[in-house]
Amino acid sequence: MKALLDAMQFKQIMDGCKHAVSTDNSRPILGYIKLDIKGETITAYACDGFRLAKVVVTNTVHAASNKEEFIAYIRLRL
Repeated sequence: MKALLDAMQFKQIMDGCKHAVSTDNSRPILGYIKLDIKGETITAYACDGFRLAKVVVTNTVHAASNKEEFIAYIRLRL
């Protein structure tokens, strides 16, 4: 499974979610951005226990062949 993003879509996800990623090592799962990929829509979520961020991006790169649904995570080291 693979998701293709252009640079502007990736930047939009990072700018919208990075403020809500936890830097606390006692709850390591909150140090990730969750990507929920469904067809042409990519929804990114991040939470640090106090703030929640959600960004929805339309994936236009290879949208016709992207019919799979899956979840991916991006680990941020802040």
